[in-house]
Amino acid sequence: CPSCRTELLFHKEGPEYERRRNLLKHMNTLIANYEHPLKMDLVGNGDPFASKLYIEFINELEFKHPDSTVLIRTNGLFLKNRWHMVKKIESNVKDFQISIDAFSKETYEKVRRGANWEKLLENLDWLHANVDARVCLMFVVQAANLDDMSLTTSFLSRYPGWRVHFQKILDWGTWDGTYEAQAVWKLEHPIYAEVQADVESPRPHMDRIRSEVHTSELQSLAYLVCSLLLEK
Repeated sequence: CPSCRTELLFHKEGPEYERRRNLLKHMNTLIANYEHPLKMDLVGNGDPFASKLYIEFINELEFKHPDSTVLIRTNGLFLKNRWHMVKKIESNVKDFQISIDAFSKETYEKVRRGANWEKLLENLDWLHANVDARVCLMFVVQAANLDDMSLTTSFLSRYPGWRVHFQKILDWGTWDGTYEAQAVWKLEHPIYAEVQADVESPRPHMDRIRSEVHTSELQSLAYLVCSLLLEK
């Protein structure tokens, strides 16, 4: 998506691939011999179902302690077809954070370049019906998807028990000069007042909407979301 990538990053061969593969093999060995419960986060720098390196890592993953738990961060587009990858550790997978950044087809396919709305819904429907785990849908708020915040209630009604986490857009150096236009959480943004009024409006499903964003700018969208949306 434009908020974190300017191009596709995919290591499948060569020296850098081998270096990273050796690191992951070493981690597999450490994990397999660790006698206490582990809490694993997969992953913050790519999709575990799309990366050749992570696919190999997960296929070799074994926990010595049965109470070890896994949180999977993903865009959700490969959940159904590649769930067999995690069958060996399925009982350990307790949480999902799924980055979608939209609640409509038009917005989703704009802010998640190359993604398909129908494929996303197919995978989310499958996950809701087949996997017993906590799920949080991640939504990075920006000018391009601001209108979709009003669709939160209708989208959550499709997935009882799931939650939404709103986050402010950050500048990772990928915006090519357009970041300030997207950063609607900033006080100086032209539509900041409109955003503030929208966030302050009462919403159903408040107990299923949360934010863990912290900022020193107390007048920002992030602060308002933290203040007004309740933790489940």
